[in-house]
Amino acid sequence: MSYAASHNRRPGIPMHAGPTHDPQPTGNRPIRMLRLPQVIDATGLGKTKIYELQAEGDFPMRVKITAHSVAWVEEEVQAWLAARIQANTLLTTA
Repeated sequence: MSYAASHNRRPGIPMHAGPTHDPQPTGNRPIRMLRLPQVIDATGLGKTKIYELQAEGDFPMRVKITAHSVAWVEEEVQAWLAARIQANTLLTTA
């Protein structure tokens, strides 16, 4: 199952159709945004692969934070990584 299918908060709307972040803050925790170098460092993926996966709906969508900059919601990137680890664990134990 793709990241989009398992994490889409709006059923029936493709992940790339809009932001995937929940605009409501969760508790008292601030929303932390990651810039591209931080996402590359956290995932081990390259810039091109990150954008390819986004286009396929298999990676969290970036959020436009100004006219010339984008960032990713850290919680979404961490959830994507956790899902990849879980999928890998299930494959190796099956």
